[in-house]
Amino acid sequence: MADSQPSTPQTESEPDFESSELGTLQHWEDVYLRELDCFHDRGDTEGQYTWFGENCLTTVVDFVLDLQILPDWKILDWGTGNGAFLFKLAGERPDLRHLHAVDYSAASVALCKAVEESQFKEDQAQSRFVWNKWDFTEEDSPYTPDYFDVIHDKGTLDAISVNEAREEKQQQYKKRIVELLKPKVGTSGGYFVITSCNFTKEALLGLLQPELMYHSHFPWPVFKFGGREGSKVSTVCFQKGQH
Repeated sequence: MADSQPSTPQTESEPDFESSELGTLQHWEDVYLRELDCFHDRGDTEGQYTWFGENCLTTVVDFVLDLQILPDWKILDWGTGNGAFLFKLAGERPDLRHLHAVDYSAASVALCKAVEESQFKEDQAQSRFVWNKWDFTEEDSPYTPDYFDVIHDKGTLDAISVNEAREEKQQQYKKRIVELLKPKVGTSGGYFVITSCNFTKEALLGLLQPELMYHSHFPWPVFKFGGREGSKVSTVCFQKGQH
């Protein structure tokens, strides 16, 4: 994990986006229906869609675990997709008992429930997982404010940013994250961890501050091209301040 609390992080404007099918519900319904069919046929989701790849997933899980998560903390995977992040986190930390996930795709939720029933049979008596179908841009929250100690997003902000109504959805996104995240206690908790392939660290700071405060980031490899340099992926941890 990189050094936290820089003096005055610089910000930059977000990139220009063009609308894409990646920003539509129908695209993701189709993706996770295919994964669900594959899971029923083969008993696993190997070879199916994993946002950013397996190496990124492992790195992000390790980054989150470095936050010294306590067993009773409530964790939310925001836009869970096939549940890969939450399942890997659960495998690394069997003591975590409050693992929640939301997605606006009904096929995503069905897939995650099927994988849980198959791969976490020992937890069925008292499930560690809660799966909710929720479109945060149109529906009331299934959770009360200040509910989660950690919220994680890997790809959801990217997806809504190629929706035709991206500016409105980005504002709703930030409002919901801030609403559901607990404020930190002392220096701990209240973490929002986001991984993006479209936003730089500086652009994320510009979008999410001052409601959320910079905590740390993961130093992904930097590439140089055409006289400019940057990373293919950005992972940044924010914290919600005390009321």
